Amino acid sequence: MGGMGTVYRAYDAERGATVALKTLDAVEPARIYRFKQEFRARAGIDHPNLMRVYELVEHDGAWFLSMELVEGTDLLSWVRPGAMGVRDRGDEVTTLVDGSRRAPPSPLPRAVVDAPLDEARLRDALTQLSEALDALHSRDLVHRDLKPSNVLVTPAGEAKLCDFGLLERLDRVGARSTGGSAPYMSPEQAAGSPLTDRSDIYGFGVMLYLALCGSLPFDGAGEDVLVRKQYLPAPRMRAQPGEQIPEDLEQLAYDMLAIRPADRPSTREVRIVLRGGVGRRPSALPPPACELVGRDTELDALRTLFARAKDGRGGVALVSGASGIGKSSLLGTFGSALLDAGAATVCYGKCYHRETLAHRAFDALVDDLTRHLLDLDDAAVASVIPEDAALLGQLFPVLRGVARFADAPAVVVPDTRERRRRACRALGSLCARMARLEPLVLMIDDLQWADSESEPFLTEIVSRGATAPIFFVGAFRSGALHESAPLRSLLQTYRRNRAFVDAVEIALEPLDDAAAEALARALLTHSEDLLSAGSASEECARIAAREANGSPFFIEQLVYAMLQTQCRTLGLDAALELRVHDLTEPARHLLAIAALAGRPRRLRVLFEAAGLVEGQQHALAELLDRQLIDANGVGANDRAAVYHDRIREATLATLDPDALARGHRALARALEQAFEGGRGSDADLDALVEHCRGAGELDAAARYAVLAAERADAALTFDRAAHLYRLAVAFETELAARAPDRSATATARTQGLRVHLAESLVKAGRERDAGHAYLEAAAASAPDEAPWYRQLAAGCLVRAGELGEGLPLLDAALADAGLSVPRGALDAWGRWAAVSARITVESALGRHATPSADEASLDVRTRRRIDLCWAGTLGLLGIEFGRGVHLGALHLREALASGVPERIGRGYAIQSLAHSVLGRRGEARSTAIARRARELTTRSGDAYGVALCDLADGLSAGFWGRWPQAMDALAAGMQRFRAECAGVSWEIAKTQDAFLWTLAYLGRLRELRQHVPALLGDAERRGDRYGAAMFGLGPSNLAWLAADDPASAMDVADAHFDHWRKSRFAYTHYAYMTAASRIDLYAGRPEHALGRLDAMRRGLVWSGLGRLGLFGVIARELRATATLAVAADARGLRRRQLILKASRTTEALHRSGEANADALSASLRGQAEALRGNTQAAIAAFADAERRFSGYQMANHARFARMRRGELMGGDAGAALLGEASDEVRRSGVADPARMACAFIAPVR
Repeated sequence: MGGMGTVYRAYDAERGATVALKTLDAVEPARIYRFKQEFRARAGIDHPNLMRVYELVEHDGAWFLSMELVEGTDLLSWVRPGAMGVRDRGDEVTTLVDGSRRAPPSPLPRAVVDAPLDEARLRDALTQLSEALDALHSRDLVHRDLKPSNVLVTPAGEAKLCDFGLLERLDRVGARSTGGSAPYMSPEQAAGSPLTDRSDIYGFGVMLYLALCGSLPFDGAGEDVLVRKQYLPAPRMRAQPGEQIPEDLEQLAYDMLAIRPADRPSTREVRIVLRGGVGRRPSALPPPACELVGRDTELDALRTLFARAKDGRGGVALVSGASGIGKSSLLGTFGSALLDAGAATVCYGKCYHRETLAHRAFDALVDDLTRHLLDLDDAAVASVIPEDAALLGQLFPVLRGVARFADAPAVVVPDTRERRRRACRALGSLCARMARLEPLVLMIDDLQWADSESEPFLTEIVSRGATAPIFFVGAFRSGALHESAPLRSLLQTYRRNRAFVDAVEIALEPLDDAAAEALARALLTHSEDLLSAGSASEECARIAAREANGSPFFIEQLVYAMLQTQCRTLGLDAALELRVHDLTEPARHLLAIAALAGRPRRLRVLFEAAGLVEGQQHALAELLDRQLIDANGVGANDRAAVYHDRIREATLATLDPDALARGHRALARALEQAFEGGRGSDADLDALVEHCRGAGELDAAARYAVLAAERADAALTFDRAAHLYRLAVAFETELAARAPDRSATATARTQGLRVHLAESLVKAGRERDAGHAYLEAAAASAPDEAPWYRQLAAGCLVRAGELGEGLPLLDAALADAGLSVPRGALDAWGRWAAVSARITVESALGRHATPSADEASLDVRTRRRIDLCWAGTLGLLGIEFGRGVHLGALHLREALASGVPERIGRGYAIQSLAHSVLGRRGEARSTAIARRARELTTRSGDAYGVALCDLADGLSAGFWGRWPQAMDALAAGMQRFRAECAGVSWEIAKTQDAFLWTLAYLGRLRELRQHVPALLGDAERRGDRYGAAMFGLGPSNLAWLAADDPASAMDVADAHFDHWRKSRFAYTHYAYMTAASRIDLYAGRPEHALGRLDAMRRGLVWSGLGRLGLFGVIARELRATATLAVAADARGLRRRQLILKASRTTEALHRSGEANADALSASLRGQAEALRGNTQAAIAAFADAERRFSGYQMANHARFARMRRGELMGGDAGAALLGEASDEVRRSGVADPARMACAFIAPVR
């Protein structure tokens, strides 16, 4: 029997070996978690005295754990031959204080053993046990259940520590999870107090005591034993008749049973006694358990940043450095210190070397996060459970182990990209809510191996720090930026968010000579070798420090080699040679195959590629013992990789080109066998592509690349799918170059791959790259198909903001379709008016049949013609309004002719928007058309069309200054696009942009600050220039001003306008003009603001934007405000002229009758009257403005007017008014209310 189940002897057909199979008897949540821990905590630790675990399996609700079968006896039977089968009843019982299992209240009788003691066996077996404990303790693990039945000894005398059900990290052991077997539990373990590695020493001592005298130190009822051992020392031993207890072992047992953990010896000290005081060479690298050396400055930087993060403001720390420089040690030391102090919830994850699992940067982190959730009570979990928990659980199934996630209602989201986005937001929400319970530290190591699917999650977590005390620490290898797009994206997000979160970049340099020598000395101190003493230690430390050039990893390797060879003058190259040179042939070949694999690969595959039929485990153990490879287990499905890049590079350098090709071929064949046996994974498919290419088998490489791409597409990892399709196209193209007479079938296959590539890029939201892929497809297609692909390319490029490439393609496509192209913005508006009037007349005359046609009834030419107009409409509507609405009208005309209700309803939605952008003069017509659009889309059941109507209604309400209604409609549209539509990246981005406008005008800047960085980062990641302009310019740019960072605001504005700067004036120019002018006003540079407005005035007129409702209102308001701000610094005639100029603009604004014009003109009148010295008139005007702004729910505008009124009133009443308004602005998310007020209302003093 095992601690939580039954253990069987079983035959493992996969390995062709007999194994031990442990089953879980009671399937309960606590026991399942412990069963998993028995596997997970033990996995990845290789030591000859630790029983190996192979696989964890769940099948139809039953849980199994396969392990190494140890043919042997328990420790007590081994050291007292003839006492076979003797057990102490307490040895059978494991106590879990969480209530899942308790010790019996009945007495625990002494086990009286009358067989003679074999002292030599005892010393040898316990020495091995101490080394097994060292392997666990060096990784901060405690066994917590040491007892004779958990130590098995083979007939050859090899001791194996077993049963890891209670194995746990020291920093994760809490009172709720305390457990053990009553007779062997340490006093602190029994009391539920914090544990140390000396807690295992106590159980070790009980076993020694029992072996020496044949009885337990304490007897009686289980609970009585747990109490007495907390304050009573162990009683003196009574030797068995005819025996004499060795004095050194007797004293050792008493020392190990000390009540205070600090009074117990270490495993090293135990070993010295067991060996009679004689040391021996270590059999493995000295444990890296010494203190972190030479990193005080870096630790202080992390501590300082965390201290600020605790105050509610998030923090980001990025740690970079060369391989082996100590990044992981720095993170581990920092995180452990926080846990020891109980200062935070610390979650740690790591990206594994080139693994291709989706979201791999977060996979291990979410596992750790799940463990913390399992430690919370249900009320706490309920308080942190996010919306869309079910979607998050789909991406990270481990979360479904938390009941609240498992029970979360299922959510259906057709659009795959939207599904990922919502899951991403759910993870951010979960972390933010957990951080409000206790400061949350998220650490991810080896970020250079992050995949593109992890990018939005990284952006989300870093951005969340603006509103929650989340401290994110990421570590990555220096020099990896040019290889890792996700890492570059992370750095962009980090630098863009410095206005919102505390941030630091830490570059780890090589240790200086003193620190390097100190590390070498510390490692030597952990050994039990003659070299660790006196002058020998000092000399070895100096040499290791010098040879390793400050690299902690190579210092460890050199110390290891010195201890193994007893050579004090060993160099690094010689040390690496030494580690490889005496390998057996099977081990050397396995190392070469692992080096060629380049990434963690299943051991089954490595063994088959290396041709190892027998002796697999011996070759593997040899490499593990020498730390030449690293593995997360030793089962056939566990993964292994070369331990360090330096070792991998040195190994590959020994292989000639033929050997490399043979190795690639062997790996390819082994991976193919895995797939034929149904054991292949997505990662194996990627590897097949790589190794077939390395072997020169391009046909196979292309075939596997396509299969991998199809799987990636099904898994919603579209970036990966696009990468694989691109590889397949490259392979097919190279094959075609080698054999120009390839078949037509092969040519068509390559063309199909180009189209699949483009489609994957569209799904990934990478419209620019998709456009280029469609152009490649057009260049290789037949003449009758090329125009269609060029049309698709045009739509993608225009939507991505690549007008230089996209517009000529769009114009050419329109010309090919017989549709005229406007000469400019005003011409476009004129043509729109003409087409709209014609549609109105034809409708009035009944020339449009009742919409009833089916989409499938349309011929290809008609469908493509309508699609062309629609693509141009969506692409240009947010950039060149005139051309966009003109194409929208053409689309509506074509749709009406087709008779398809869905097409017509969508066309009317855009037509309603075209009328609304004109302002109040188009409101009546827009409203009537919008009603018709919603009627058609609702009746036809067109979810996309209804969502489009919501978007149009929201935009229209905004154009008319009705911000609350705008927000409601946009929220409804966003919900529909995300929940019911697919392939709607542009529509969602446009809805989000409009939503940010409403946040800005409603004065909800805290929310704006929360949304903008993540949206901008996502657009940048996808290469979406239009999206980046939307989220970096216009009202969105206020996010940086709200954080009191005008420099970053201008950097962001300039960076995202550069692409558009030389093109003709469009909405992006307008958005830049408004953003940059606000920044100038905020920063006290009104002359710059006025200069910008003057410089862009001609473009504003030419584009027609200045005549369009809300756009004209904002342009006039900004000009008048900037003019009055300049006047505030002027004197005499110049001041009067500027005030007069501003007043004329104000009157024009008021007469327009457009959105919010009355409130804005009242505010401008107040500013002008204040500058003229008419204080009372100014106060009255600001009071009027405040009332009107409040009516529009433009909260911060109203507060700014109140602030100015308070300034003008003066005295206590004025100060109170100013202070009250300033506080409200600050609570809305503005760091400096006075400066923000200047961005909207000129100074009045």
